[in-house]
Amino acid sequence: MLSKYRMEPNPAFRSTNRSTAIFAKVKGHVWVDDASHELARVEGDVIEDISLGVFLAKVYRGSHFMQERYEMAPGLWLPSYTQYDFDGRKFFSSFGVHEKSYFWSYKRIGTPAEAIPQIQAEIAQLDSAKTKSAENR
Repeated sequence: MLSKYRMEPNPAFRSTNRSTAIFAKVKGHVWVDDASHELARVEGDVIEDISLGVFLAKVYRGSHFMQERYEMAPGLWLPSYTQYDFDGRKFFSSFGVHEKSYFWSYKRIGTPAEAIPQIQAEIAQLDSAKTKSAENR
């Protein structure tokens, strides 16, 4: 069971630094798992242009973001889907980031000492597949 909350800027909010100024320019919804009190989904829209670094970059109003998270193991909530639709400018050129990412098949690989051999084996397997693909061309 999830509870849905609406996020809207408080007109009386005065940011104390550049990082918190973003809060007044975004609205959306969050869904929280009632049992675990974990964030299950967040979706938001930029309602006013967001300047980054004064003149360095700007994210335009109308940009959108969303992330869904699931409990992959008891007490472990991880992203399963993210979507970003941002338009803006960096210096004097326009940019757009329109991306959807799906995540699945998470697996726990343990401590760093346990993880390193597994990661090295997966990299070797990917390198082998890449070499075979290049040879078949």
